[in-house]
Amino acid sequence: MTRAGHHSRRGVALLAALWLVVLITTVGTSLAVAASEHRAVGLSTADRARDQAVLRGALATLQARLEAQLRDDGRRAALPQRVTDPWRDLPQGAAIELVVGEVPVEMAFLDLGTVRNLNLASELELTRLFAHALRDAATAQRIAQAVLDWRDPDDLPRAAGGEREAYRAAGRVILPANAPFESVATLRHVLGVTPGLADAVRPFLATRGQVQRVNLNAAPEAVLRTLPGLTEPVLRRLLALRAAGRRVESIPGLLVAAGAANRSGSAGAEAQLLRSLRETTTLETTDLLVTLRVRANGPGPAAQLSAVLQRDAGGLVRVSERQW
Repeated sequence: MTRAGHHSRRGVALLAALWLVVLITTVGTSLAVAASEHRAVGLSTADRARDQAVLRGALATLQARLEAQLRDDGRRAALPQRVTDPWRDLPQGAAIELVVGEVPVEMAFLDLGTVRNLNLASELELTRLFAHALRDAATAQRIAQAVLDWRDPDDLPRAAGGEREAYRAAGRVILPANAPFESVATLRHVLGVTPGLADAVRPFLATRGQVQRVNLNAAPEAVLRTLPGLTEPVLRRLLALRAAGRRVESIPGLLVAAGAANRSGSAGAEAQLLRSLRETTTLETTDLLVTLRVRANGPGPAAQLSAVLQRDAGGLVRVSERQW
């Protein structure tokens, strides 16, 4: 064998050994990365399960505390200065903290009597809400009909609304769902809704719960104006009472204070106004949307649970809806 041939075989063997080392290193690195990813997924799943258990515990704790609050209010019923709405002092919108097993949970409350449900509000109620935000009744009616076309199950457009063909003609990529709105944020995709309008009406809308009664002692003016039968004199009197730090104790008392009986012109009209307000309003907080959130410890989003809590005449609090 020649010296040149011997060196050639040694070179081939060395090259093969180097490739084998590279292959082993690559496979080892891949396995290590895969193991690390599986471990991260496992930890993430475990963290998520832990966070969900914490949120369930937080909801049960809150439910028990609210029931205790209702019982305390019931014991004070005979006192002259009785608080008529035990849930009225819950902070609306702002997050407060509840510690469950050393884990801090953020809670935010929304009185569902202070908003209109985007999936339940009538065309008239939506038109009035949009008109208050836009100061344009004709545009408000078009948007209200477009909202109803978005959420109803058919493809038959209303006179001033629009179904999928109208969205395609307008070059829209996102088409009506023909189903209830998942969130208020979806409103920005409805025909005629500008970003400014969506931002303006967002605080007055929700998509959770089945509440259709407006809380006269807490709802903002934009929501109050959606009430059929609430006349301007009654609305002005109501807002004046609230501005003075007073509460509406009864709807008949509000109408008398506003002089509605004298302006209505007949006992029948007064009775109709009274009946309308009794059917569409409440004077207390009865339904709460509660959002519970555990602070995120990793790169993923924080675990969150929202629930609707309802109080009944017996002093019990029940959870009517949950959504992760």
